[in-house]
Amino acid sequence: RHVILARQPILLAMARTSADDGLFSGPPGVPRLPPAVAAAMLSHCVADTLVVEGATKQEAKIGRFPERLAVDLVCNQTLNSIEDPVSLFDRTIRLWRDFGDVGAPCIGGRDPATLLQEITSLEVEDFVAMGFALYAHRLAWRPGRPLALADDFGCDIDEGSKRAFLAHTSRSLDEMSQTLKTTPPRSPWDFLAFKTTPVLHHRLEGEERGRLVVIDIEFLLDRVTSGLFYFVHDHLKEVEGELARQQWTQAWGAMVEAMVEENFRPHTLPLLGGGKTYFTEEDLKVAYPGHKTSDLVLDLGDALVAVEIVSRRPHGDTLLLGDPNALRIDLERIVFKKVRQLDDTVTCLLQDPSALGLPAGRRPIQPVVVAAGGFAMSPVTANAINDYCVSEGKLRGADVRQLAIVTIEETEMLEGCLESHSISLAEVLLNWKRSTLAAVSLKNFLLQQFGDMALGFRPARMKPRFDRFATDVTNRLRPRGG
Repeated sequence: RHVILARQPILLAMARTSADDGLFSGPPGVPRLPPAVAAAMLSHCVADTLVVEGATKQEAKIGRFPERLAVDLVCNQTLNSIEDPVSLFDRTIRLWRDFGDVGAPCIGGRDPATLLQEITSLEVEDFVAMGFALYAHRLAWRPGRPLALADDFGCDIDEGSKRAFLAHTSRSLDEMSQTLKTTPPRSPWDFLAFKTTPVLHHRLEGEERGRLVVIDIEFLLDRVTSGLFYFVHDHLKEVEGELARQQWTQAWGAMVEAMVEENFRPHTLPLLGGGKTYFTEEDLKVAYPGHKTSDLVLDLGDALVAVEIVSRRPHGDTLLLGDPNALRIDLERIVFKKVRQLDDTVTCLLQDPSALGLPAGRRPIQPVVVAAGGFAMSPVTANAINDYCVSEGKLRGADVRQLAIVTIEETEMLEGCLESHSISLAEVLLNWKRSTLAAVSLKNFLLQQFGDMALGFRPARMKPRFDRFATDVTNRLRPRGG
């Protein structure tokens, strides 16, 4: 049996009950309902208020949808998207440990992982290990078992590390209630209090130890993986100022770009007799001076792939407030700006491939934008992007394939797909854009084509690191009883 639970109204119901003590005492003479019944009824009542009003004739549109409906669809898709946790953990450790030296020059030579530890008193691996402990406990939960985990994590973990972790990821019930009272959700999508502290830490009277309850498992995973960015971001902004914050975002962008570039490298093979098949931005600048250049060009034989990587994240006003103007800004900064850059590179490749050392003759070119900070690919955004390309005359022509917008997770899935199914990157993207799922995420297309096989979408390189990570988690947590 499958039980469908809508995440948004459940979270909103939790926020409203936490912020209003009066909800816990009903009118005189009304019997108290069992908690499970009351919770279900409250969630239904909240869901009944989540209605987007009908559009007016004068209402502006985004992607051919009325703007309020458009941004609502984007917020809903973003809230309900999930990632493979193994990929998330692997990517987090890989980014901070393997590519920190790429970002260090932007922040005065400081190592990003060391900077994070100085700010939080925790290593990257500490965050991931304790986050994993909470995640595993929640994942193993079954009805009838305790939902809460003792605040010692059931482990002989270092007490200082535990306190530091909980200081950055949890609130007590009273603290959460006060936070939601003083800064209540500004829209039906505003779950910032839960996102920043996805764990409740409370202690019942007479109990020796406190208890930990994960409010939302996806918020938890995000906080201890991609959310580590904000610990450095917010600290530098507060302590060192706006310039330091900007330098950190540049450092982060350089780290992310370098990692994504490595994700594409396995798709190219060296040519017999020499010759390049993997071209960097520096190669393109030499070949086409004075032009806008993409980050990568791949020669896959049957097609060329031009890749532009953007680390910028969707604006908080888009995802927390459902602001249509913020969505328009996201489209410009994450996609349209990169479309213009790709268009110049594609034009150069079509007119003079020999400048890059490529053989003469026309081949199809697949433009790709990697939205490494996240992007909701949907009919709304697909229409908006297509309309922009048509109106501006960008990425057009018989030899130019339809633009593909992919996330960093999907670049990993493509890498795993190449290993598991021996299907080329260009072929996958072409089939996706020719399918009935062309207007939704590549991930949905891959799941439809190859099934929900997590192992089949994980590159082989992940296993050794995750095996080391599992051993490291055990050593750091020191779980009792084996």
